This record gives sequence, structure tokens and C-alpha cells, in this order.
Amino acid sequence: MDKQDNQSHEEQQRILAIERYEDGEAPQSISSSLGRSKSWFYKWLERRRNGTTQWYVEHSRRPLGCPTGPPKRSKRLSSWCD
Repeated sequence: MDKQDNQSHEEQQRILAIERYEDGEAPQSISSSLGRSKSWFYKWLERRRNGTTQWYVEHSRRPLGCPTGPPKRSKRLSSWCD
């Protein structure tokens, strides 16, 4: 099975964009021809430069934890419940 068979259209587009850049094409030209923003292009260029093998795979946007944490019990309620 070909490696590209396992990649989504989005992932293939990311790889193609960076390959075009590495071949000397300007970021503005690449992003506009793909209908993407320059920030989209630079996001994937940065990931490519970081050197991970699967740089083109989207990372989860799910938070790692709850920013507010679980509700705290008041002392008054705690003594009543215990």
C-alpha cells in the first residue's frame, strides 16, 4: 500500500505546499494558489522544520485539562457532609 493512500487530502496539501517551497516557490504564491492563508503555510513550515517524521499530521485541539478544575467544596458544606 502506498504511503499517500493513508494520507488525507489535507495532509497531502500540506506536504505539497512545503515541497513547492523547498523547490523555490514563494510562500505567498503557494498559499494563494491553494486558497490558504500565509499563517496556514507558516504553521506547517514551522512543523516541518522541527524535524518530526509526521509533521503534516494535525494535532488534537482538545484541552489537556480543565482550566478551572473541579468545583471546590466549602468548609461549611464539607463539615456538614462528613
